[in-house]
Amino acid sequence: LQQGASVAIVERDEAICTSSATGAGQGYLWLAHRDVASPLWPLAVHSRAIWQELLGSVPALTPAAVEWQPTGSLLLANSQEEGEGLRVRQELLAQAGLQASLLTAAEAKALVPALALDASSGGALLCPTDAQINGRAAAAAVLEACRSYGSHRFTALFGDEAQQLVSDAGRVQGVQTFTPEQKEPSWQ
Repeated sequence: LQQGASVAIVERDEAICTSSATGAGQGYLWLAHRDVASPLWPLAVHSRAIWQELLGSVPALTPAAVEWQPTGSLLLANSQEEGEGLRVRQELLAQAGLQASLLTAAEAKALVPALALDASSGGALLCPTDAQINGRAAAAAVLEACRSYGSHRFTALFGDEAQQLVSDAGRVQGVQTFTPEQKEPSWQ
């Protein structure tokens, strides 16, 4: 929306926006557990960057509105083999530009006293830049942010059912919708 695009949301019920899969998502913006060699790695990095950008530039998307929790993430190891896996992961993450630190079992327990790690072979990998949001709160805040741009840039089609995407040369141009009251589908 910030770059001039128009957005339409098609959903049978407005409440579904914040309670269905979008709202029920765990909201983890974690990179520590992702495979840097995966084709999805750039998407995960980009997604996290977009959230950080939006939180500083869109009035309705504040850290409080999405319940931004910059808690970091902690991957645990309870054996020497698992510890070696964390060491390899830490190296890969560092090569990808992500800060991650190896911790001894005692250091991890100092952060989270309830952890049951073997003092001789346990350990952890801390990625302090990982964060979490509340999926429902984030979905509601994004919807509010879209609405703030006005009806000339945002259309909410609640009560309509998506029938099919309308595309041209592989690019989606719109969506064909249908409401129970309609006799014929309409194009949006």
